[in-house]
Formats: sequence, structure tokens, C-alpha cells
Amino acid sequence: AAAAAAALPASSVWWGRSAPLLEASLARGWTKAGDFGEASMALARWRLLAAATQGARARSGPGAARVPSEVATGLLRAAAQARHLPTLMDCLETFGVTGTEADDATHEVVAQAAVQSIDFVKGAVSMDTLPEAALPEAAFIGRSNVGKSSLVNMVVGRKALAYTSKTPGKTQQFNYFAVNQLSSWDPPGAFYLVDLPGVGYAKVPRAQRNKWLELMNSYLCERETLKVVFHLIDSRHGPVAEDLEVMRLMAPLLCSDDSGALSTNCGPAGVRKPPFQYVMVLTKADKKDSHKALVRAAGGRSLAADAIRGALVESGFAPEAAAQVPVVLTSSVSRRGRDEMWRLLRRAADPAAFEANRAANSCEHGVDLLR
Repeated sequence: AAAAAAALPASSVWWGRSAPLLEASLARGWTKAGDFGEASMALARWRLLAAATQGARARSGPGAARVPSEVATGLLRAAAQARHLPTLMDCLETFGVTGTEADDATHEVVAQAAVQSIDFVKGAVSMDTLPEAALPEAAFIGRSNVGKSSLVNMVVGRKALAYTSKTPGKTQQFNYFAVNQLSSWDPPGAFYLVDLPGVGYAKVPRAQRNKWLELMNSYLCERETLKVVFHLIDSRHGPVAEDLEVMRLMAPLLCSDDSGALSTNCGPAGVRKPPFQYVMVLTKADKKDSHKALVRAAGGRSLAADAIRGALVESGFAPEAAAQVPVVLTSSVSRRGRDEMWRLLRRAADPAAFEANRAANSCEHGVDLLR
């Protein structure tokens, strides 16, 4: 499909524009029929078309592989009705690769379909009090007052899952939520969502704050079921001292191996465990003064991503490791970034499919999610 698309003569550009619609329609049809393997193949061909048209963009025009939002929403609805989370996640991945944009209807389908159930499990204050490591985990870290609780509520489509308040620092323990543990889907896509304490603004004694940091370091280093860590930064201010402290905490844990992939390196003996994906999330993009710091783009490159990765390097990350950290722009008000967040949450919600898809596509590492 990629070779055919690349060889299209100028007079056949219409086929290059029609092919994504064809593959999206095929994926929807196969999903409705319950043949998820064929649906996955159609989505893979669609992604290949996107790669081919990037090389022929002068003829095809920007975004030649995207489809209208209503087509994307129809495809997601088919996956939701089929109760098949891997296909739903595969659709989101394909939308990101092809530049297909979401609308309000798409956001609603994702929120309602991706989270079938969510329940508070427990609050933990030490490694000994963490729940049994029975499910993959996705953790949210952020300075107090960064909008973490609002973002978590937005991502899972709930109004009051995580406590929101005008008083920063309300999260003072590791709050565990079981997502999709009661789902009737096959597979259910169950995972733990972990809301970690905010640092830097909360009105707590420094000894308590240091205890949080020690626990966070142990958790990041020792928790083998941890799959993805979202580090939230206020887009109006960029990385502040407390964010740099978290980055310095991460730097010795994450390194690049000979293949360029991130791995986790813990302890003086270099004990390795399966790596988690480290993601930078810029919050409050709806605020009027956000553009003053980070939310700007020039020449097709994101100044926000450059600033974040520069801070990572200053905090001890090797440049090649910093380049592999995705940067996502979000707003809990407009719901911007929710689909991108779910594409990355796939590592926890659907780990087997995530690893298979990562092996076939180069979009997970080193690619800006900012548009």
C-alpha cells in the first residue's frame, strides 16, 4: 500500500485521498462483523498510506491521509459497540499517525467506551501499603496546583473521581483507582490509575514532602507493573524548580540502550526492570496567558517541546533519551489532548497490543504530539 501510494501519478491524487476513506470504511465493516484481525490490517494499511503521502506531500497536500471527524467517530462507535478495546485503541493510534482530528462527538465516544468502570481501591503511604501488583499501572505526577485532579477527571470522563479544590495539595497519598476491573469487554483492559501527591506548593512540612519524594523514587524504581508516568507541567509557567526536581529523580532511572529504546536502570548494580513510558503533559492550555510561556509554535516545530526537552537535558537526561519523551498539550476545559492521552494510556490499558504496535510503528518515541 505504501509503495502504491508513493508511485501515484499526479492525475491519481484523488485515489490517494480516497484510499484512507476506503480503509476506514473497511476497518469499520470488519469491526462490526467481529473480524478484528482484518480491521487491524485495514488500520495498518491506512497508517502506511499516511507514511507514503508524507513523502509526496507536495502533490498530495498536507493531511492527505486524514478522514473527516464524523468518519472517525463512526469507526470508534463500531469498536465500542463490539466491546473490543484493542481495536478502539488501534483506531486512536491511527488517528494520531494520519492527522485525523477529533471533535466533541469523538471525545465522548472515547470517554464512554474506554472507561467501563472505575473504583477507588485504597490510599497508600508506603511501599508496604501499595495494593498487590496485579494490574498494569499508569501514574500521574505533578506539582500541586498544576491541575492534576481536573486532568484525571477529564481523561476518564468523570466529574469527581479525583478531588479538585482551590486549595492545592489535597492529594497526600498514593490514590489507587481500578479502571475497567468490572468491565464485560474482552479483553477488559483493566489497569490501575495512580494519583500521586503533588509536590512544591502543598502546605505540608518539608519532612513530609521529602517522605513523598523518597516513596516516589522507590515506587518508580521498584514497581514492575508501572507502565506509563505522566508528569504534568503548567503550560503558563513551564518547568519550575519542583518540576526540575522530579526530572532529576527520573534522569538516573531512564536511559537509552544500544537500540535507542528507553530502559529502566535502578540501583548501583544497574538492576534493570521493564521500562515505563515517561510523558510530559502541559496543562491549562485554555488559560489566556498560556501562550506567554510555552503554548506557541513556529516553523512547524513546537517551542513547548523544545523547552521541555531542554529542561530534561539540564536535569541529567542524555539528549537521545530526552528526545524520546512525548509532550502532550491538554486542557481539562476544552478536553484538548484527551485522545492523545489515551493513545499513551494504551500501554497500561492494552499492554500486549501496545508492544506489538510499537514494534510495527515508530510513532511512540520521539514524536511530538503537539499540533
